Amino acid sequence: FNLFALGATFSLADDFPREIMSMTLRHFSLYKRKEETETTIRLRHIQVDSMFASAQYPVVLEPLPLGVDRRETNDDDVRHLIAKYYSTFELSPDECFWITSVECPMPFFEASLSYLPQEHMTWIPSLNIYLSPLKCKVELSYLL
Repeated sequence: FNLFALGATFSLADDFPREIMSMTLRHFSLYKRKEETETTIRLRHIQVDSMFASAQYPVVLEPLPLGVDRRETNDDDVRHLIAKYYSTFELSPDECFWITSVECPMPFFEASLSYLPQEHMTWIPSLNIYLSPLKCKVELSYLL
């Protein structure tokens, strides 16, 4: 089972209506092979923005850069999605040579879970959760 989303943005609006906050999620993946008992969830980037024109800190929350993820992962499917998107522009593979070298950043959040189904319960021998460091800047007036 593979589920990939290249990105999603959620916005919060007030009563006027005007947008006051935006949250962007990029490179979400959920991966589980049929014959295996391990499931992996990964979110490579999150960003929360203040949408006020007078915001002293327009980027409220973002992960600190940790470099490029060079592990062998199932994100090769993400590269195929990107290639499929650009193929709609009728570009030849020679014109999209850079797609094969798309590098993904280290994930902001990653969780892997293995389980062993039993007769009356599910045993979870392994649960790993990784969360990268975040940079957060919040104005006091934003909270009030």
